[in-house]
Amino acid sequence: MRFSAAIDDKKSFEALIQAATCASAFLEDEELTLKILPDGVAFVCATGFNTGYYMEIKLFEQEIFSAFRMEGISDEKNVIIMQLKRAHFMQILKAEDEEVRIKLVKRDNLPKLTAEFKGSGFLKTIPVKMVKNLLLADYMTPSINEPIVGLIIKPMYSFEKLFKTFLALEVEATQLRLVGDGNLFVKCRNLEGIEFTAIAADLESVEDVEHHGDTDYFRVRVEVMNKYFNCMPAEANHCEIRVTDLNQIVVTVKHYDADYNLYMSALRDEAFED
Repeated sequence: MRFSAAIDDKKSFEALIQAATCASAFLEDEELTLKILPDGVAFVCATGFNTGYYMEIKLFEQEIFSAFRMEGISDEKNVIIMQLKRAHFMQILKAEDEEVRIKLVKRDNLPKLTAEFKGSGFLKTIPVKMVKNLLLADYMTPSINEPIVGLIIKPMYSFEKLFKTFLALEVEATQLRLVGDGNLFVKCRNLEGIEFTAIAADLESVEDVEHHGDTDYFRVRVEVMNKYFNCMPAEANHCEIRVTDLNQIVVTVKHYDADYNLYMSALRDEAFED
């Protein structure tokens, strides 16, 4: 398969820089995993939804790129996944005032990503590692049931601060319950058995869930939630949380034309009783 794209807008450069920075912060690694799809690109930050959680930062083709093309795709094979150094990728995004054309090529029988800077004519080539076909499934966005409820948490800071507090109190997991009329209930216990509770009321509902129902209490890892919020852009002011009938959870922050999506499976341990 072949891939090429063009970026010529300052806001698009900023969105890509922010996404790459957040991905690197979440991974605590200088190597990025870039997934290219027919409708855009995504940085994959964590895999393993079936055993815990999956995170990706999605940027859509029509919002980021002035030109975008994939060749040789089919229904069975419509994704390119590569790994590259963050420092190398950032070099492509430095030229905010000129158009940059990006292309996946082969040089000396090895995959490379080239960036042509249209104003100066400068050509930058960076090495990439292609993810083997056998492993592609691990990097794909999880398929989940339709959400039965979705709420908007604004300002996000209060929710983020709650998980920071739980982490400081040595809480390993917290219970959440979403109610369709706009309430979010939170409760947990620390290792010493001290119980903490919180309620967020009068929250807005997301528009893409037609009939908002209620969930039972489900458990999520405090460490994972805290890590997710820690790598979000400082300017982000709200998040959305959706839950399915199987307690599959999606937390989304939308910022700079990018969707920061965290997919989780609720912990299977039995919830403690009231």
